[in-house]
Amino acid sequence: MRGPAPVISRLGRAAETNARETCLLKYNLAMSEIFNRILEFARQNQVRVSAHGYDGLADDGILVRDLLAGLASGVVIEEYPDYS
Repeated sequence: MRGPAPVISRLGRAAETNARETCLLKYNLAMSEIFNRILEFARQNQVRVSAHGYDGLADDGILVRDLLAGLASGVVIEEYPDYS
């Protein structure tokens, strides 16, 4: 059985974890720009749902009003800013 990891190893892992968390935080902040725009459009009632979007929501038993009501508590998982 091995003893405790050397301090240098623990610090190395902590630094690696902090760097990864910092990178993810920066990524999430950048990603939220598009989501914030979506939230603003929803607040202004300027949202249109395509027929395909309605079909997808209906398939999952989700009403548009429920989607809009829960939008503010949404979390960005993945984003495609260059997709058109």
